[in-house]
Amino acid sequence: MKPMNPLKRPLYILSFFFLWGLLTANQQPARAQITQQAAREDALVRLSRREARTFDSAFQTLAAQARVAFVAEGAPRNRTLDDKQLQGIPAEAPLDEMVNKLADAYDYVVERRRSTSIFILKKRYTDPADLPGVTLEEGRLALRDVLRILSRHHRKTDSSRLLRDLAASLTQDQLRQMRGRREGTGIRSPFPKSQALPLTALSARQRALVWQFTTYFYVQRKAQWADAIASEMDALLVDGAAFGWSSQYGDRAFGYETPNKSQGAPIGAVRFWPLSSRMVTAMVVKKSDASARRIPGYMTPLQKEAEKPDPTAPTPPTDIASPAAREAAAPSTLQSVVARLNARPGSGDTRMAVDDALADKPVTVFGTESAAPGQILDALAAVYGLRVKVQEDDGTLLLTRRLPRMAPRITDLPDTVRHSYPEPLLRAFLADARDRFDAEEREQDLRRQQPREEAAPPTDAAAYWAAERQRSAERHDRQMQLSRRGGAVRIAAMQRLRTLIEPKVKDAPTGRVPLSSLGGEERMALAVLLLADTWTQMNEVLRRPAPEWIADFDRLYIVGGLTEQEGKQFFSLFLASLLPDGKRAGIIGPGTARVPYPKQLLRSSGKPD
Repeated sequence: MKPMNPLKRPLYILSFFFLWGLLTANQQPARAQITQQAAREDALVRLSRREARTFDSAFQTLAAQARVAFVAEGAPRNRTLDDKQLQGIPAEAPLDEMVNKLADAYDYVVERRRSTSIFILKKRYTDPADLPGVTLEEGRLALRDVLRILSRHHRKTDSSRLLRDLAASLTQDQLRQMRGRREGTGIRSPFPKSQALPLTALSARQRALVWQFTTYFYVQRKAQWADAIASEMDALLVDGAAFGWSSQYGDRAFGYETPNKSQGAPIGAVRFWPLSSRMVTAMVVKKSDASARRIPGYMTPLQKEAEKPDPTAPTPPTDIASPAAREAAAPSTLQSVVARLNARPGSGDTRMAVDDALADKPVTVFGTESAAPGQILDALAAVYGLRVKVQEDDGTLLLTRRLPRMAPRITDLPDTVRHSYPEPLLRAFLADARDRFDAEEREQDLRRQQPREEAAPPTDAAAYWAAERQRSAERHDRQMQLSRRGGAVRIAAMQRLRTLIEPKVKDAPTGRVPLSSLGGEERMALAVLLLADTWTQMNEVLRRPAPEWIADFDRLYIVGGLTEQEGKQFFSLFLASLLPDGKRAGIIGPGTARVPYPKQLLRSSGKPD
């Protein structure tokens, strides 16, 4: 073997480093990009007062300076900050701090995706008039999902028939034990536990009847209300509607009528909101019925009398008065943003699309060139609680609704029903009060789970019961606060709908404006208004954890029984729970009084069936 020429050794070494450089050349830009990204996220950014004053200029400037992207839910209700709000915006600050202060000023919360340099801005909905971006089609699909979930935990039944069957099965001894402490024909709570009948003392059939009665209130009544609203949305989307004024029902009101094409009737459903009423109500006619029924919404005054405007005068939006200005300032939609992503050079062969039911959801984006199209699509999904689905036929990335979850147990209903509602709608209705409410409910639930018989009796009975009454009053106030919040959103949706449609009604030759001619903003206000009608009914199902009279059913008592008044027999039933002292019980959950009961069905046997 010939020895290597010493002069060639340096050439081999140089060749080795040259090849290594070629192999690692493609990795250097990526590393440099990561380093540059981290540097610009931590670097100082600057905003002048003029730039910070408006939403668009502030975030456009930050996107250009730091080369990051912003994906915002809709657009802020007030796109311009006043001088007082500007005082909290620094002229120079780290990017994270600047974004958080701006988002707070415009009523957003920030979710940062560091790996992609994308900031997601979600609305806090501090102002009830800042309506969530929910489309009519999306709301209808959400309610249908809710109905499928609820249908697994109830069978349609007649609560009066259930009570009559239960009353007929009770023995005289059982009826005497569940008498409670009575005042006249009523029951005063709390009462000694000896005056309530534990469910464990009932037969299997009797417990089944009580459970059906309980789930009737918890599930079936909610499903009936949701089904009515979902059917109304079906009628709107299939048959259309005509908006305008009406005095047909004895009160000047603004609303809509839908033709009942499927049954050949001239009118399918009518929903009008009388202006003279200080409460939020709706006059509704279903199908071809001639009689109108007034459906109360949230029992919340529209406004104080001193602040009540002229009902005949349209109220323009406070932030953007003219339709032209409103159109110019309108945010993009999911459809338009995805179309721009598909048109970007270098987007590749993968195409992106949006579910038709979600296409009109508003969104505002800045700096999208700083992130890949797929990353922007993921951010669009995150801002509205959606998902990206890969189409099997052509590989298209479809932005669509979340898959509904089924509730294997009835106690899972709160989480599964919440998951089915549009995510921004929940944030608007709850406005973070629900989390505080749930935390306090969980604390009370843990207190209830202490061993009932071993619970130490209060040292000061008067102080104990005073504290119990105070806790009950506070809980009632929290529930009313949640209802008022939902009612405030409903009022704002009704007023926005009228504000947007009324000018078109005045210009229409027939005084009626078809639903097909309305834009996305009008349709979204209508969707929020209809979904708000389900809120008072669904409020109980949405409460976490599930109420005690569902989650702790086997440890409950029943109280009530038979009463006679003016020669007629009535049956009453209420669920009761043992109080922490282990000696008294109090009424909780659903119940009913004065259900007519035929005397001849009264059992005389001393044994339960």
